[in-house]
Amino acid sequence: MKKLALFLAIVASFTTQALAYDFQAGNLLYTIISTDPPKVRLDRHSDGQAAQGEILIPETVTYEGIDYTVAVIAESAFFQCYHITSVIFSNGLEEIRRRAFHKCLGLQHISDFPESLTEIGEEAFRSCTALSGTVVFPSQITTIREWSFSACGITGVVFPNGLTTIKQDAFISTPLTSLHIPASVTSISDYAFVDTRLESITVDEANPVYDSRSNCNALIETATNTLITGCFNTVIPNSIVTIGNGAFINCDGLTSIVIPEGVTRIEDNAFWDCGFLETVVLPATLNYIGKKAFLCYGITSIISKSSVPPVAIYDTYDFSNNSFGGMSHNIPVHIPFGTAQAYSDAEGWNYFSNFIEEEPIIYTDFEPDLCVSWVSAPYPHDTIKIDFDQDGAIDFKVFLSWRSTGEIAIDMISSWEHRYKIYNSDSIVPSDEVYPSIHYWLTPNYPWQYMFIDTNYLEDYIGFRKTINGENYYAWVSVHAVEQHTSSSNMVGAYVDRVAYCTIPDYPLRWGQTSMESIAWEGSEWYYEIQNDDGSITYQHLECVGDTLFDRAGKRPKIIVRSNTHYDREEIEVTHEYVYEEIGFVYWWNKDLEEFTKLYDLNANLGDEWEIKVGTETLTMHVEEVNYYEYEGKTYRMLTVSDPENLFSGDIVCGIGHLTSFFPEKLMNQGKGYRVDGLRCYWVEDALLYHNGDGDCDAIYCELHGIEENDHSAPSTGSGTEGSEALTVYPNPANGVLFVRLPQCDSPTTGKNEYHITNLMGQTLLQGSINAENQQIDIANLPAGMYFISVDGETVKFVVK
Repeated sequence: MKKLALFLAIVASFTTQALAYDFQAGNLLYTIISTDPPKVRLDRHSDGQAAQGEILIPETVTYEGIDYTVAVIAESAFFQCYHITSVIFSNGLEEIRRRAFHKCLGLQHISDFPESLTEIGEEAFRSCTALSGTVVFPSQITTIREWSFSACGITGVVFPNGLTTIKQDAFISTPLTSLHIPASVTSISDYAFVDTRLESITVDEANPVYDSRSNCNALIETATNTLITGCFNTVIPNSIVTIGNGAFINCDGLTSIVIPEGVTRIEDNAFWDCGFLETVVLPATLNYIGKKAFLCYGITSIISKSSVPPVAIYDTYDFSNNSFGGMSHNIPVHIPFGTAQAYSDAEGWNYFSNFIEEEPIIYTDFEPDLCVSWVSAPYPHDTIKIDFDQDGAIDFKVFLSWRSTGEIAIDMISSWEHRYKIYNSDSIVPSDEVYPSIHYWLTPNYPWQYMFIDTNYLEDYIGFRKTINGENYYAWVSVHAVEQHTSSSNMVGAYVDRVAYCTIPDYPLRWGQTSMESIAWEGSEWYYEIQNDDGSITYQHLECVGDTLFDRAGKRPKIIVRSNTHYDREEIEVTHEYVYEEIGFVYWWNKDLEEFTKLYDLNANLGDEWEIKVGTETLTMHVEEVNYYEYEGKTYRMLTVSDPENLFSGDIVCGIGHLTSFFPEKLMNQGKGYRVDGLRCYWVEDALLYHNGDGDCDAIYCELHGIEENDHSAPSTGSGTEGSEALTVYPNPANGVLFVRLPQCDSPTTGKNEYHITNLMGQTLLQGSINAENQQIDIANLPAGMYFISVDGETVKFVVK
């Protein structure tokens, strides 16, 4: 009984204190806090939490003949006054104390703060969910307290130049859309701006502590290179070392994230509850992932580039603390070659069960088919510089020189040993002789020739090795030299076609290799049978002729010329398709939707699905089986796929394509009465790599290229070599006039010798007939760019300067 009496006494004491005040003016209650000068504290509304409508905070109130300045709004003065709709502040107000307007759920508007205001307390406007607009802080505010505007509806803030400190959770869960940090701010605590709707983040360039370098739309702590706050359109700079605590919490606009190389830590909660995040790419430099860092339910794939699994959290008692939580344990986790066991054994990573080892090759394309420049012999050539490992340091320099004997040589400087030579072989072959870096002869003793407007293409593949910490790494580069002889000058040029660098020590890098599952190398050709509704058989030819000269949606895809052709060549339908490959996914340009959509998922496993869009139609592909088989000594991975309507069911061979039809022809042919019914032959740079059935691929090749059977030494893309029996165009690049030489082959007649010149979109710009052995075509009206000329079913690419 005594304890109960004591408890009631304590409650009564608090109640008396809470209700105590000195006087009432209007409907507000005040307490005198100073008589010299006269100041009062506004304690609460006379109606308590039933207060409603507009609240006017007066500049002064009069009591017993004395005018008092309203200097303070008391702690919890309007706490949970749900029906207040607006508050008007007056000059003279100095403090808004803790929780003054906390949970005023109906508060929609506040006036500008007076310049006299120096303090806004913790949680002062917390959970004022209806409060909107932009809050402008007065010049005397130096600190924004914890939770002061958290969970409000405000969309903008303007900070004064004298602001120094923003405390933890100050604006958490507000729909802020833009943020500018002035130069005076030197302290920002964790979670100050998390769970917002930021689209723009900037920092005054004079700020000594924080920055938003390279217009990256992120808040960065300069000294530690820690990204503190990001948003859905943040571009993480390469200089970042740490992704900070809660940096991207609940960033719903984020669908994929690529963490750049150089980042070593991802702190707790960094990407927690990013509801639409699907793909995550982690760098090789990463060594720590904090708890709840990727507590996201929608993630469908992870790529980790580190050969040593980064430390990750796995809490057997509280699943939500894991670095990876919420997502399926069976999503594909792509990891470096040879690391599956390490990842399977690593704490945190052992949550996953579907590890896929990736091919450790970096591929760089240095403008294929475009010469660096032309110079008249014997003047020196411009230098081509190559950075194999993308570390900013030049590994290989080359320039062309002309020898008095008529020989073309490459002078090169390399930080890598040139110990390995590659001559169209299947692997890099060690050489007993060390080539230290000087005067690598591209084609020794090449005979001097004078030819009228003729071009000779010379090429070689040069292998390199570099020893780092006792381990060997390999690379190769394809360097092409070009000489052009005219009646008045001798021109020399060079270009780099492909570069590959292996990131795994002692990995058996093969010549020309860019990835295990690469689709559509330049020079790839496919030949399919077409079954027509009338029972006749025609053929489809696909050829990857190079990449585009312009970007499509930020990508630079490969161009595939697609021709549906009869043997008699009376009907030819040519279109151009665009594909690019990225981490095992092959994307295809949907001309109707004007966007790239997925065509193949070469990483797919048993039971996986993906969607293909053809025009406005959608196919859902399901993986029924995954097998491996060998063809002429090479192992291929094959996916057996199906779709509900059986429109694109069949086998997809990784590295080659669909064995029934490369594209979903049953939806593409627009009711033209045919179906593509199977791959017959597949070549890469004239070499037959796959053959299905009993058909003669050599005869088909001759039919396509106008060359002798079994003679694959002649150029197949219009190089212009004298005596070539392929369709030839020259000069290439051309300017004003293009010459066309027809093929000479023991095949049947090539038909009417009609030509069509088309652009990259497949639009015919010029057409006519070839009436001479070396036909001259006026192309003066064609703008600079890449074009195709087709003559009786054979297509050659050329460039207009």
